[in-house]
Amino acid sequence: MTTAYGNLITGFKAKRLADILADIKTNVEAIVDPASGESPQIDLNDGSVLSQIIGIFAEQLSLCWQGVEAAALQFDPLANTGAGQSGTVQLNGITRLAGYPTVITLTLTGTAGTVIPKGSLVATEDKVYQFETADVAVIESGGTVSVNANCTENGAIEPDTGTVISILTPISGWSAVIDTAMPVIGMLDETDAELRERQQKSTAATAYRHIEAIYAAIVNVEGVTYCRIYQNNTLTTDARGIPAKSIAAIVLGGIDADVADVLFLRSPAGLSYYGNLTDNTNQGIKITDLQGVDYYIQFVRPVEVPIDIELTIEQTDTTFPTATYEDDIKAAILAYVSGGAGAVGAASNFDRDGFPPGEDVILSQLYTPINSVSGFSITSLEIAKHGEAVGTANIDIDWDEVSTFDADNITITLTPAA
Repeated sequence: MTTAYGNLITGFKAKRLADILADIKTNVEAIVDPASGESPQIDLNDGSVLSQIIGIFAEQLSLCWQGVEAAALQFDPLANTGAGQSGTVQLNGITRLAGYPTVITLTLTGTAGTVIPKGSLVATEDKVYQFETADVAVIESGGTVSVNANCTENGAIEPDTGTVISILTPISGWSAVIDTAMPVIGMLDETDAELRERQQKSTAATAYRHIEAIYAAIVNVEGVTYCRIYQNNTLTTDARGIPAKSIAAIVLGGIDADVADVLFLRSPAGLSYYGNLTDNTNQGIKITDLQGVDYYIQFVRPVEVPIDIELTIEQTDTTFPTATYEDDIKAAILAYVSGGAGAVGAASNFDRDGFPPGEDVILSQLYTPINSVSGFSITSLEIAKHGEAVGTANIDIDWDEVSTFDADNITITLTPAA
């Protein structure tokens, strides 16, 4: 079936506002007086009253068309949004991740015995972010008490320690507050784009090729930022040290038990697990099946290899950020090596910047983030494993290692212009 506004192949296509206006004006111009049979003289110029009235109706009709188009797309996993998208992804065995607030730990000061009710409000000094106490707190004999507090809005709100100092719920005997820790960093509701990417990856979760199914299941574990699956399907230990008939999953992020669960559920019978977890006297995560049999699931948490960077630069023009150049360059390097915006690509872990586990640190690649800061030239750039002599050679990283970078291990020297 084909119409002016879509067909069985291309789907529904919304009518444009300009077309709605044109159609209405055409119909108005075709009006005929039933008594005389003549067409009345109607002013449809853009500034006329009738033309403005038509514009009001046309705009509302356009919104209706857009609503119908949105409804038509709700079963298309590449285009649906909102509640429709939240429903269709459940066909893939996943649900939209709900947001949650940041949790901070407060120290309350005041008169011993003072009761601070649950839900009492405090805020940052500038009153931008508010937090409410999660439990009833009673100030102890020493004049203080600790209690957790939840931010009043979801998201990754991270006040600096010592900045939540304003009491918004005045209570007699409560004189001061200060934040001392942040046990939980909040998160916003998963966006349509984020959910769509996760849904597309999840479609491999029922793949016939077991390695792809295991990979798809692990990357959908909350908190996982990287995964690669190695397998040794031979009868002898391979060159990496993986035993015969074993799989080794390299995983960054996520909770150990969650990763172990999906490994156990997705792995075929007869395969062993290789890894370096130290739980259960180095055996791995214990999982008991429906028959009461215990299994110990292992996978690899990459061994961290800290990297030193020594950089010498020379200012070349006035765009050089004199006051912040050191922080700017370090931030650019750290953003790059952590994977940037593509830390877990839609198609592959390797659709990303930086150096994933098992990837050598290539000196020349570091020029990319460094040169994103303007106003200087690079005199020298040298790297090394932390504590070793720096040089210009690339750094070898083993398959079960991952290079790590820290601002404290980046040294930047600014030399006077020639």
